Amino acid sequence: MSTSAEAVVDTANGVILVRDTGIDTRADQRAAAEASRIPGGRGRGRMIAAAGTVLQIRCAHQLARPRIRLEAHPNEGPYRLTVLSGRIGVDTGDGITCELPLSPGTYRVMVEHDGRDEVQAAARQVEAQTQYADATTTHSGWRSLDGIERFRVLLHVE
Repeated sequence: MSTSAEAVVDTANGVILVRDTGIDTRADQRAAAEASRIPGGRGRGRMIAAAGTVLQIRCAHQLARPRIRLEAHPNEGPYRLTVLSGRIGVDTGDGITCELPLSPGTYRVMVEHDGRDEVQAAARQVEAQTQYADATTTHSGWRSLDGIERFRVLLHVE
């Protein structure tokens, strides 16, 4: 049994979900989205929010693809994630990637992140450089940001 999984992933409009992949989590996805909202924030939200079987992570830019690593590792993180099916993974909106088998239970979750400022600065450059570029150049510019932003999600059973 693997204790970690890692991948560079797409996002769903700048959001990725770490969730129980063996059950229907739609209600918890809505609850996590609601928990991430900042009252009066006009579209802005908290970077991390959790509800039941879903941990939502808001990335630095909607077109950049972050690197995410899931690890079973002791921690005293501020978030709780319920795993009912024994499978946890990253939901990018287009499918599940980066799956990790875990025993069913409630997990403490800590999220470490790096590269957020760098990807935001690089995204501003790509936007400026590709404003009048062809599709191939634009796609290449955005793919140059892959993996700059990094998340490490540590999960530890309570």
